[in-house]
Amino acid sequence: MKKVYTGTLLFIISIFILNSKILANTINFTENPNSSNSAYEAVGIGGITISPLVNTLVISKGQTIYQNITVYNDNKTPTTLSVKFANFISRDPFGDPQFNGLTNKATISDQNLNINTVNSITVQPGKSRNISIEIKAKQNAEPGEDFIAAFVLSKGETSSNININSAVGSLFLIRINGIVKESGFIKSFTETKNVYVSNPINFDENFENTGNVHLIPQGEIQIYNIFGDEVETIPVNVNRGIVLPIGVKNRIFTQSWNPTKFLLGKYTAKLYLTYGTNSVTTIEATSSFWIIPLWSIIIVIVIITVIVIWQILSRVQRQKYY
Repeated sequence: MKKVYTGTLLFIISIFILNSKILANTINFTENPNSSNSAYEAVGIGGITISPLVNTLVISKGQTIYQNITVYNDNKTPTTLSVKFANFISRDPFGDPQFNGLTNKATISDQNLNINTVNSITVQPGKSRNISIEIKAKQNAEPGEDFIAAFVLSKGETSSNININSAVGSLFLIRINGIVKESGFIKSFTETKNVYVSNPINFDENFENTGNVHLIPQGEIQIYNIFGDEVETIPVNVNRGIVLPIGVKNRIFTQSWNPTKFLLGKYTAKLYLTYGTNSVTTIEATSSFWIIPLWSIIIVIVIITVIVIWQILSRVQRQKYY
């Protein structure tokens, strides 16, 4: 009878651990039809600060608009800066831009836009100056979006001797009016582990942009226990990270959860993301994982050890008796 009890207990524990690995990999995706500036305001290098970091603009065919960027000089001497432009795309799934084709003059042109500004400015110490950027949309401009960066460089630096990844720049996301495609999907929604024995619990949301304009997916993760009770809500992309439609088109957002309450068993995480400006779309994904605190594993090991020792001692006693 004791052998049966012990074997049954070990079998249940084995099935529990096996199911935790299998069930935690279950992910279901659904999509249902149903919000754009960066949270970062300025960036500075070498005593020179430029703001805003991101400019989100809308222009129509044949229209001309102007946008100011502000340059602040925190150095103790006057600084003369030249202005250059470059195209940019997304370099990796973490939102880092890659700049291409830094111009030699303060102008840039493509099939949709002509962009111009002053060649250089001098900013006095402790002062700021505005730079007016002129943006003209061509008559034959196609609906969609252009991605341009405006850099301010020390006077005399050119595209052949400047590392634009360390220069001070402002990004322009310029949408050309017309029929544009706003679409995307959740490529994956996972936890970094199948079974957690301690905090934090990390979630990765991989969103892919399949349209022709930038998107800012935002939403939340709702976490439910095995009884269907909601135990936590975690916001997603509170810094309004942008997903571009060119270069690397997907972006990974990561959230960490440090529960303070006692939790044990299987949990379900439901991800809800919304995106779009012309029409707001909501998409969903679901993932499951297990929380088994380390102390509970230790208790199970101790119980099993006690049972095994008890079985051994009982067997020894019976042998002595007979």
